[in-house]
Amino acid sequence: MHVSSVRFKPKPESKDEFIKYLISFTPSNYKGLIRHIVIDAGERMMSFVEWENEESLASERNNLIKYLDGCRHMLQEQSPDLGVTDPISGPIIIENK
Repeated sequence: MHVSSVRFKPKPESKDEFIKYLISFTPSNYKGLIRHIVIDAGERMMSFVEWENEESLASERNNLIKYLDGCRHMLQEQSPDLGVTDPISGPIIIENK
């Protein structure tokens, strides 16, 4: 299993619109996507996507970027280096159930 994550900081006036945009995410449009989870940590949000494997994520990366392009105007800059999103990904090494 592989997980990708993106950290966001919605503009306060765009938070509701941004949440609606995230709800519009359709997992079945992405091959190998197992589940999508978003957490609201106050002024920041994180999106987690679980993938069958790293290859699934790699094959859908351009589609994910296109999806994110549709909401960048609703987000605050994280830093000059990062821009408005802070993405990471990697294999799951521990899973406690």
